[in-house]
Amino acid sequence: MSDAEIICPVCKKEGAHLCSACKLVSYCSKEHQKEHWPTHKAQCQPFNMKHSLDLGRYLACSRDLKRDATVISEHPLAFGPKIVGPAAQCLGCYQPLEDPNDPKVARCPRCRWPICSNVCFGVIHKDHHQPECLVLCNNVLVAENNNFMYEAIFPLRCLLLQKKNPRKWQQFMSLESHVNERQNDVEINGGDNLSTMYTHILWGTQARRDHLKATKYFLCKCQRCSDPTELGTHLSSLKCVGADAKDETVQCQGTILPISSAENADWKCDRCPATLTASHVADLMSRISSDVDLHIENPTVSKLEQFLSKLDKLLHKNHYHCFMVKHSLIQLYGRESGFTLDKLTDLQLARKIDMCKELMCTIDVIDPGHGRAVLYSAVVQLELQSALEESSRRAQSIADKNRLLAEAKVQLEACIRDLAQEPPFSAGASVAGIAKSRLIELLRKMKKLKTVES
Repeated sequence: MSDAEIICPVCKKEGAHLCSACKLVSYCSKEHQKEHWPTHKAQCQPFNMKHSLDLGRYLACSRDLKRDATVISEHPLAFGPKIVGPAAQCLGCYQPLEDPNDPKVARCPRCRWPICSNVCFGVIHKDHHQPECLVLCNNVLVAENNNFMYEAIFPLRCLLLQKKNPRKWQQFMSLESHVNERQNDVEINGGDNLSTMYTHILWGTQARRDHLKATKYFLCKCQRCSDPTELGTHLSSLKCVGADAKDETVQCQGTILPISSAENADWKCDRCPATLTASHVADLMSRISSDVDLHIENPTVSKLEQFLSKLDKLLHKNHYHCFMVKHSLIQLYGRESGFTLDKLTDLQLARKIDMCKELMCTIDVIDPGHGRAVLYSAVVQLELQSALEESSRRAQSIADKNRLLAEAKVQLEACIRDLAQEPPFSAGASVAGIAKSRLIELLRKMKKLKTVES
């Protein structure tokens, strides 16, 4: 921070209070910070709105942002329980509850809906559960019969805004205030576009572009979509099945890629003249996609290994269809009867580790912040950790045991860090809990091994 930035812009005295949001300006007092806010607001905002012919209106970063910086933050207008199944949940904090028939489960004394406790902040807060409680009290038989229609709570809370908070009701009716908080999952340089992904990150370029064209009405020209190799991952690349130019008895082994990033561009081998049309590739991918869905519906190790060997003749080893098959396969190695970790041969265990590392290398390129593919990466990290621990158990030397356990520890720590922003009670939070438990057990093993070594 320069000398100019530590001077209060209001009175020119030395500033002691740094702006907590942008950390670019200091103030001598909170009063002067409030006074200067109308002027500083534009500078403090981490983005500017811009316009282009291709994108229309878009946001550009106004300054460098570190990973996990809060870009946009708003209080939600209303929120309610997630519709995840028949299980009961607290209307105050949404904590999953045990069987509501159990007399130990607390209930709201007025509407009789199940709650986590009578002192839950959300239950007793005058602006959260209490307004709807007055409505639910009109028919306590619904709750007494355990007919909890959680899908009605959120719409009810929205409707109650009409009387409870007319200003929020007007915002709600404009359908614009829907974001509570957004953070960047990678470092962003000032001037770079702020963007999100509207499609599946693990699809190939053609599938992603077709989806965006059909649903968002634009042709994506991001760095990944503009690169035929998809940033070197080859998530869409095909293998050439033609004959080698020098020896017709041997398969070419070249890689077939789009000749350009233009829409509907032809695909060409990088070693021979073989060419495919975009429609031919799309038809091939559609048929392979159906086969993938069929094979991973009720998968077994042998079934997926055989299928993967067939795909290997047509697709690059990193192709997104191969990715999905391998992602299922690494979970079967270690769980399927006859293939539990302790039953795996050394070659099978090594294969599981190699596949995990392959998948992580791909994810690290297309999703370096592990934001969009976080559940996929978390599963890979946990599978890799378990395989490394098993390898450590089989290792002969203390040095190898320690090295493998240290690698496993890195995977668990990365998994926990990546899942830190997942909402409570979500699938991501559940996986994070597993990773934390495993880390505690792993540290215990490492401590015990260190004791043996000394």
